[in-house]
Amino acid sequence: MCGDGQLFPGELCDDGNTASDDGCSSTCTEESGFACMLVTTEPPPTLSLPIVYRDFRAAHSDFQEGSCSAAGLVQSMWGADRKPVRADPIRCFTTNFAEWYAETDASITIAESLELTRGGTAPSFTYQFDETRFFPLTGRSYTTMGEAQLADGDGTLQNFHFTSELRFWFRYDASAPASRLSFRGDDDVYVFINGRLAVDLGGVHGPESGSVDVGPATAATYGLVDGGIFEAAVFQAERQTSGSNYRLTLQNFFAGRSRCDSVCGDGVVTRTELCDDGTALNTGGYGRCGADCRSRGPTCGDGVVQSADGELCDAGLADNDGRYGGCNPDCTNGPRCGDGVRQGAEECDAGEANGPMASCTSSCTLSLI
Repeated sequence: MCGDGQLFPGELCDDGNTASDDGCSSTCTEESGFACMLVTTEPPPTLSLPIVYRDFRAAHSDFQEGSCSAAGLVQSMWGADRKPVRADPIRCFTTNFAEWYAETDASITIAESLELTRGGTAPSFTYQFDETRFFPLTGRSYTTMGEAQLADGDGTLQNFHFTSELRFWFRYDASAPASRLSFRGDDDVYVFINGRLAVDLGGVHGPESGSVDVGPATAATYGLVDGGIFEAAVFQAERQTSGSNYRLTLQNFFAGRSRCDSVCGDGVVTRTELCDDGTALNTGGYGRCGADCRSRGPTCGDGVVQSADGELCDAGLADNDGRYGGCNPDCTNGPRCGDGVRQGAEECDAGEANGPMASCTSSCTLSLI
């Protein structure tokens, strides 16, 4: 997706935002005056992924039941809505499984972001979120409508009974090191790669771990082709008050982002440059841009009269406005007494013939002589 800070095929750049005039446009194309390059050695310190929570009431039939840990509660392929589909027969308190990750009257939906922190060393950076007391909805949602919070193992009141749905896109590169998604959580955890079930930690249970490697050895399993863009999704459910854990670790899943710098000397003035006349003219001479595109040489409007360069006056850029008796924008004299043109309050103006013994005085008034 343009603006997510990951350079995917079809994007000429992606600097992590959808703002224009910074080198990479809102449509992820390189802007005039900039040169964008792929940055792979300096990934951002955090990675923000969209996550959707759905909060359920304690009385929901699939929550706060007994323990039951079992694989195979969902089908091996997700449905047309890109969500898990319950497998038959009904097991482990999944009577109303279709409500877990859908927009229904059974829950309140809250869309937020999950912040993963960078770890490891180049080139094998990882991003991880790890919380052994994962209660993102405590004090929110149904609990603000009179729904009682339930005590966790330490006796602290928390908002249990919720599901989460996290998704991200990645580019599969067959020549790159294999990517790995690792997860630890309770209760149910289902990870899908390109619509195929890759991690199955179903049921009501304590913290369990699972992982999936995405590389040449598993590409066929998940229907991946080199250079293609594919979706990974993590579905979780917190159904019991014994605790709540959520740890997600991602390694080698994300493409590099773009860095766009102004090109000094290309004749295009960007917002980070003061001027740019082109390499040959960026000499810092009179009226010319400096070699760094962030300074100028002497010029009309700088408040200094450069007589050797033909300036007759210079009151500064703001005051070179051509007012009577002042300076023109091109640093020539503005209209004044003695220019041979009668104007304003002048009674006369004979130009160089003005004088104390002439019919028109030096102050452009009629002589009384």
